[in-house]
Amino acid sequence: MTKNVLFIQAHEADKAVFFSSIANFLQGKGIHTKHLTFRRLEKYVYEKNGVFDTVFMPRVLKEYDHILSVEDEKKYDLSKLLFYTLKLNSLNNYSFDTDNIYSNARRYLNFLKELHSSQKIDLIIMWNDTFMYDSLSKAFASNFNIPTLIFEAGIFRPNTITMDSKGVNYGNSIPEDQSYYSNVKYEKDFINSLTDIKFEDKLYSFELPKLKKFYLLERSKDKLFSKVLKQELDLEIIYENTLQKVKKRIEKRKKVNGYSLFKELPSRYLFIPFQVHDDSQVLLNSPYINSMEELVEIIDYNLEQYNAQYNDDLFVVFKEHPADKGRTNYSSLYDKYKDNKRLIFMTEGETSKLLKKSQGVITINSTVGIEALQQYKHVITLGNAYYNINGLVQICSDPSKLYEHINHIVNNDVDIHLINQFIHYLRFNYQLEGNWRKGSFDVFYLESTLTRLLNS
Repeated sequence: MTKNVLFIQAHEADKAVFFSSIANFLQGKGIHTKHLTFRRLEKYVYEKNGVFDTVFMPRVLKEYDHILSVEDEKKYDLSKLLFYTLKLNSLNNYSFDTDNIYSNARRYLNFLKELHSSQKIDLIIMWNDTFMYDSLSKAFASNFNIPTLIFEAGIFRPNTITMDSKGVNYGNSIPEDQSYYSNVKYEKDFINSLTDIKFEDKLYSFELPKLKKFYLLERSKDKLFSKVLKQELDLEIIYENTLQKVKKRIEKRKKVNGYSLFKELPSRYLFIPFQVHDDSQVLLNSPYINSMEELVEIIDYNLEQYNAQYNDDLFVVFKEHPADKGRTNYSSLYDKYKDNKRLIFMTEGETSKLLKKSQGVITINSTVGIEALQQYKHVITLGNAYYNINGLVQICSDPSKLYEHINHIVNNDVDIHLINQFIHYLRFNYQLEGNWRKGSFDVFYLESTLTRLLNS
């Protein structure tokens, strides 16, 4: 019997290219694929890449009931499943209709239920699992015992892809037990070639279409049919209006003065990277810190405690996340601490160089923690991170006692052997080799994973 694989929202054109590549490979193996499209551009990318079994959701969902059955209402905690989508929009002051989002969520679950009853779904593939339709799909899959395969940008870019049947980031399947890595073997200096392609002959290649001229045209059609003609549902998940987008682009081009790498770095400092202000890692996996302002406040208090109690002269260096440029203005934060000479703020700078000169890193759960480990630097985490492994990093579950963890890393060496074992596992046992932007991937690793899931 033919297996059926359902692809959820690709989100962006390049991710639709990657999903098209996987679909072409699967179809060559006799596996049927169906793709949900939420924008005309998404549908166009699929068709341009030879993928024609698509469902245009803005039109299809309009025909589905926005009420769930009593039984189904009990199965899904919609407030939890929609939390990140609602929080992100609220945090950015985007204008949205909460009732409409809930209605579309119920329509979507009714659609999935009918689809599964008429055409059994054997596997659900999605990109990330935090946004609205992805989180709903994951919950639906769980209720109907359908395996999932979740993709995300790779840890060692550009030639790796994260692929996990459980989830991404803190929700992934990476073992948390230190003893799991005890038998991992590695070659000397392997850590210097983590971004290299190791088995290029195993990569599935894909010819990329030219798409740029279609962006504006297809987006305009979406607005026309949903906003003006009211013939389709508006299924956007990020409700940033045109004015906000233009303002963001202008802000990105502005030159920020006063906080740059031209400042002289202190001889001894800890590096603290800011995370994107609306990152799911902060909103979903940070139980103690909800913003970068709170992060700075906690660091400020603990640095003072550490220097006073242990008679040291340590500094900290903060750096903004490049993705937040033009989206978040931290000038009032910088003004608040302008007289504190031990807190240095940077709006730009090369992370690898800042790491190299540092005594270690303090982060909520940023991937900079992994970059730090690659340089054999100490890492202290303040949130839920997938690399929260005893002995690998210092896990601070009480921010008021962070200064004690600072003292530990200043006076102890890192476990180089454990770091090597963990990083080797992460790169060569966990990541899918390939470049999703180019639609390439390790065909054998993906096939073995799909075979296991489709026959589970």
